[in-house]
Amino acid sequence: MNAESSGSLQDNDAQVRKLTSDKHGDVLRLIEDLLVCCLRGFTCLGSFTLADDNRLGYAHFLLATRGFNALHCANELLQQGYYTQALTLVRSAMEDNLTALDCEKCKEALAALLEGTGKLGKGRLTYAEMAKRQGEGFRRAWTHDYGALSEYAAHARKNSLKTLVDPDTHTLRLGGLYDCALFIVTCGALLGAAIGTADVLAKVLGTNTLPWQQECWPKLKAAADWRERVAHKVRAGEEV
Repeated sequence: MNAESSGSLQDNDAQVRKLTSDKHGDVLRLIEDLLVCCLRGFTCLGSFTLADDNRLGYAHFLLATRGFNALHCANELLQQGYYTQALTLVRSAMEDNLTALDCEKCKEALAALLEGTGKLGKGRLTYAEMAKRQGEGFRRAWTHDYGALSEYAAHARKNSLKTLVDPDTHTLRLGGLYDCALFIVTCGALLGAAIGTADVLAKVLGTNTLPWQQECWPKLKAAADWRERVAHKVRAGEEV
Protein backbone atom coordinates (compact mmCIF):
# COMPACT_ATOMS: atom_id res chain seq x y z
CA MET A 1 0.00 0.00 0.00
CA ASN A 2 1.46 3.33 -1.07
CA ALA A 3 0.63 6.91 -0.25
CA GLU A 4 -0.90 8.80 -3.14
CA SER A 5 0.73 12.17 -3.79
CA SER A 6 0.27 14.65 -6.61
CA GLY A 7 2.10 17.79 -5.54
CA SER A 8 1.09 20.07 -2.71
CA LEU A 9 -2.13 19.48 -0.81
CA GLN A 10 -3.28 22.98 -1.73
CA ASP A 11 -2.91 22.24 -5.43
CA ASN A 12 -4.62 18.90 -5.00
CA ASP A 13 -7.55 20.45 -3.12
CA ALA A 14 -7.98 23.04 -5.86
CA GLN A 15 -8.03 20.32 -8.52
CA VAL A 16 -10.60 18.29 -6.61
CA ARG A 17 -12.76 21.39 -6.12
CA LYS A 18 -12.73 22.13 -9.86
CA LEU A 19 -13.50 18.51 -10.78
CA THR A 20 -16.35 18.42 -8.25
CA SER A 21 -17.78 21.68 -9.55
CA ASP A 22 -17.59 20.50 -13.18
CA LYS A 23 -19.39 17.25 -12.40
CA HIS A 24 -21.93 18.37 -9.79
CA GLY A 25 -22.58 22.06 -10.27
CA ASP A 26 -26.35 21.71 -9.90
CA VAL A 27 -26.39 20.13 -6.45
CA LEU A 28 -23.57 22.37 -5.23
CA ARG A 29 -25.66 25.39 -6.20
CA LEU A 30 -28.60 23.83 -4.36
CA ILE A 31 -26.52 23.47 -1.20
CA GLU A 32 -25.21 27.02 -1.52
CA ASP A 33 -28.72 28.42 -2.07
CA LEU A 34 -29.97 26.69 1.07
CA LEU A 35 -27.07 27.91 3.19
CA VAL A 36 -27.44 31.46 1.87
CA CYS A 37 -31.14 31.27 2.72
CA CYS A 38 -30.25 30.35 6.31
CA LEU A 39 -27.75 33.19 6.45
CA ARG A 40 -30.42 35.65 5.31
CA GLY A 41 -32.63 34.36 8.11
CA PHE A 42 -30.02 35.31 10.68
CA THR A 43 -29.83 38.74 9.05
CA CYS A 44 -33.61 39.11 9.37
CA LEU A 45 -33.38 38.35 13.06
CA GLY A 46 -30.82 41.06 13.64
CA SER A 47 -30.25 40.67 17.38
CA PHE A 48 -31.59 38.58 20.23
CA THR A 49 -31.84 39.43 23.92
CA LEU A 50 -32.29 36.65 26.46
CA ALA A 51 -35.24 37.06 28.84
CA ASP A 52 -37.22 34.77 31.12
CA ASP A 53 -39.97 34.33 28.55
CA ASN A 54 -37.78 33.47 25.54
CA ARG A 55 -35.29 30.90 26.84
CA LEU A 56 -36.45 28.34 24.28
CA GLY A 57 -36.03 30.83 21.47
CA TYR A 58 -32.54 31.64 22.69
CA ALA A 59 -31.61 27.96 22.73
CA HIS A 60 -32.95 27.58 19.18
CA PHE A 61 -31.00 30.65 18.09
CA LEU A 62 -27.70 29.37 19.45
CA LEU A 63 -28.19 25.83 18.16
CA ALA A 64 -29.14 27.07 14.70
CA THR A 65 -26.01 29.23 14.68
CA ARG A 66 -23.81 26.33 15.71
CA GLY A 67 -25.41 24.03 13.15
CA PHE A 68 -25.09 26.58 10.36
CA ASN A 69 -21.38 27.11 11.04
CA ALA A 70 -20.80 23.35 10.95
CA LEU A 71 -22.67 22.99 7.64
CA HIS A 72 -20.84 25.93 6.07
CA CYS A 73 -17.52 24.25 6.87
CA ALA A 74 -18.84 20.87 5.74
CA ASN A 75 -19.74 22.37 2.37
CA GLU A 76 -16.16 23.57 1.91
CA LEU A 77 -14.75 20.16 2.80
CA LEU A 78 -17.26 18.41 0.54
CA GLN A 79 -16.04 20.34 -2.48
CA GLN A 80 -12.41 19.47 -1.73
CA GLY A 81 -13.04 15.74 -1.34
CA TYR A 82 -12.76 15.50 2.45
CA TYR A 83 -15.95 13.50 2.83
CA THR A 84 -15.27 11.92 6.22
CA GLN A 85 -14.50 15.29 7.76
CA ALA A 86 -17.55 16.86 6.10
CA LEU A 87 -19.81 14.11 7.42
CA THR A 88 -18.43 14.54 10.92
CA LEU A 89 -19.54 18.18 10.83
CA VAL A 90 -22.91 17.21 9.36
CA ARG A 91 -23.34 14.81 12.26
CA SER A 92 -22.67 17.66 14.67
CA ALA A 93 -25.37 19.77 12.99
CA MET A 94 -27.79 16.87 13.26
CA GLU A 95 -27.11 16.72 16.99
CA ASP A 96 -27.80 20.45 17.29
CA ASN A 97 -31.08 20.10 15.40
CA LEU A 98 -32.22 17.20 17.58
CA THR A 99 -31.28 19.06 20.76
CA ALA A 100 -33.33 22.02 19.56
CA LEU A 101 -36.35 19.78 19.05
CA ASP A 102 -35.91 18.14 22.43
CA CYS A 103 -35.71 21.47 24.23
CA GLU A 104 -39.34 21.97 23.16
CA LYS A 105 -40.44 18.78 24.92
CA CYS A 106 -37.96 18.37 27.75
CA LYS A 107 -37.37 21.16 30.26
CA GLU A 108 -34.42 19.19 31.60
CA ALA A 109 -32.68 19.45 28.21
CA LEU A 110 -33.29 23.19 28.01
CA ALA A 111 -31.93 23.74 31.52
CA ALA A 112 -28.88 21.59 30.81
CA LEU A 113 -28.17 23.56 27.65
CA LEU A 114 -28.57 27.06 29.06
CA GLU A 115 -27.72 26.69 32.74
CA GLY A 116 -25.58 23.57 32.82
CA THR A 117 -27.93 21.82 35.25
CA GLY A 118 -27.88 18.16 34.35
CA LYS A 119 -25.59 16.73 31.68
CA LEU A 120 -26.36 16.45 28.00
CA GLY A 121 -25.38 13.05 26.68
CA LYS A 122 -26.20 11.23 29.92
CA GLY A 123 -29.32 9.46 31.18
CA ARG A 124 -32.49 10.99 29.74
CA LEU A 125 -30.43 13.46 27.74
CA THR A 126 -28.69 11.09 25.35
CA TYR A 127 -29.45 11.57 21.67
CA ALA A 128 -31.15 8.17 21.61
CA GLU A 129 -33.58 9.28 24.33
CA MET A 130 -34.12 12.64 22.63
CA ALA A 131 -35.01 10.85 19.40
CA LYS A 132 -37.50 8.62 21.23
CA ARG A 133 -39.35 11.69 22.49
CA GLN A 134 -39.92 12.79 18.89
CA GLY A 135 -41.95 9.69 18.04
CA GLU A 136 -41.24 6.23 16.67
CA GLY A 137 -40.96 7.27 13.01
CA PHE A 138 -38.44 9.97 13.85
CA ARG A 139 -36.53 7.59 16.12
CA ARG A 140 -36.13 4.98 13.39
CA ALA A 141 -34.94 7.52 10.83
CA TRP A 142 -32.56 9.10 13.33
CA THR A 143 -31.10 5.76 14.40
CA HIS A 144 -30.44 4.81 10.77
CA ASP A 145 -28.95 8.12 9.63
CA TYR A 146 -27.02 8.98 12.78
CA GLY A 147 -25.74 5.45 13.17
CA ALA A 148 -24.43 5.44 9.61
CA LEU A 149 -22.58 8.72 10.12
CA SER A 150 -21.08 7.41 13.35
CA GLU A 151 -19.93 4.24 11.62
CA TYR A 152 -18.54 5.80 8.45
CA ALA A 153 -17.33 9.21 9.60
CA ALA A 154 -17.21 10.27 13.21
CA HIS A 155 -15.41 7.33 14.82
CA ALA A 156 -12.42 5.14 14.02
CA ARG A 157 -14.32 2.07 12.84
CA LYS A 158 -13.70 -0.54 10.14
CA ASN A 159 -15.95 1.16 7.59
CA SER A 160 -14.54 4.63 8.21
CA LEU A 161 -11.00 3.32 7.83
CA LYS A 162 -11.91 1.57 4.56
CA THR A 163 -12.63 4.95 2.96
CA LEU A 164 -8.98 5.93 3.50
CA VAL A 165 -7.79 3.43 0.88
CA ASP A 166 -8.71 3.74 -2.79
CA PRO A 167 -10.29 0.37 -3.70
CA ASP A 168 -8.96 0.51 -7.27
CA THR A 169 -5.38 1.71 -6.79
CA HIS A 170 -4.89 0.53 -3.18
CA THR A 171 -3.23 3.83 -2.33
CA LEU A 172 -3.84 5.91 0.76
CA ARG A 173 -6.15 8.87 0.29
CA LEU A 174 -3.93 11.60 1.65
CA GLY A 175 -5.69 14.94 1.40
CA GLY A 176 -8.85 15.37 -0.63
CA LEU A 177 -9.85 12.97 -3.39
CA TYR A 178 -12.96 12.99 -5.56
CA ASP A 179 -15.21 9.96 -5.15
CA CYS A 180 -18.66 10.09 -6.75
CA ALA A 181 -20.39 7.70 -4.34
CA LEU A 182 -19.00 9.40 -1.24
CA PHE A 183 -19.85 12.80 -2.71
CA ILE A 184 -23.50 11.84 -3.25
CA VAL A 185 -23.82 10.37 0.24
CA THR A 186 -22.32 13.49 1.79
CA CYS A 187 -24.58 15.78 -0.24
CA GLY A 188 -27.66 13.92 0.91
CA ALA A 189 -26.65 14.09 4.55
CA LEU A 190 -25.68 17.76 4.31
CA LEU A 191 -28.94 18.76 2.63
CA GLY A 192 -30.96 16.85 5.22
CA ALA A 193 -29.17 18.57 8.10
CA ALA A 194 -29.52 21.97 6.40
CA ILE A 195 -33.28 21.47 6.12
CA GLY A 196 -33.34 20.75 9.85
CA THR A 197 -31.27 23.84 10.66
CA ALA A 198 -33.57 26.02 8.55
CA ASP A 199 -36.53 24.60 10.46
CA VAL A 200 -34.94 25.52 13.80
CA LEU A 201 -34.19 29.01 12.52
CA ALA A 202 -37.78 29.42 11.33
CA LYS A 203 -38.98 28.78 14.88
CA VAL A 204 -36.80 31.62 16.11
CA LEU A 205 -38.00 34.01 13.42
CA GLY A 206 -41.69 33.15 13.70
CA THR A 207 -44.47 34.55 11.53
CA ASN A 208 -42.98 38.05 11.53
CA THR A 209 -40.63 37.01 8.76
CA LEU A 210 -43.09 35.43 6.35
CA PRO A 211 -41.25 36.80 3.27
CA TRP A 212 -38.12 34.95 4.36
CA GLN A 213 -40.06 31.71 4.76
CA GLN A 214 -41.63 32.17 1.33
CA GLU A 215 -38.18 32.76 -0.14
CA CYS A 216 -36.78 29.64 1.49
CA TRP A 217 -39.64 27.27 0.68
CA PRO A 218 -38.65 26.55 -2.97
CA LYS A 219 -35.06 25.85 -1.88
CA LEU A 220 -36.18 23.55 0.91
CA LYS A 221 -38.47 21.67 -1.46
CA ALA A 222 -35.73 21.38 -4.08
CA ALA A 223 -33.38 19.93 -1.47
CA ALA A 224 -35.98 17.43 -0.27
CA ASP A 225 -36.81 16.46 -3.86
CA TRP A 226 -33.13 15.90 -4.68
CA ARG A 227 -32.72 13.61 -1.68
CA GLU A 228 -35.84 11.65 -2.62
CA ARG A 229 -34.70 11.22 -6.24
CA VAL A 230 -31.33 9.90 -5.12
CA ALA A 231 -32.92 7.56 -2.58
CA HIS A 232 -35.28 6.22 -5.28
CA LYS A 233 -32.36 5.56 -7.65
CA VAL A 234 -30.41 3.79 -4.93
CA ARG A 235 -33.40 1.59 -4.07
CA ALA A 236 -33.87 0.77 -7.76
CA GLY A 237 -30.18 -0.04 -8.22
CA GLU A 238 -29.78 2.76 -10.75
CA GLU A 239 -26.70 4.89 -11.24
CA VAL A 240 -26.95 8.17 -9.34
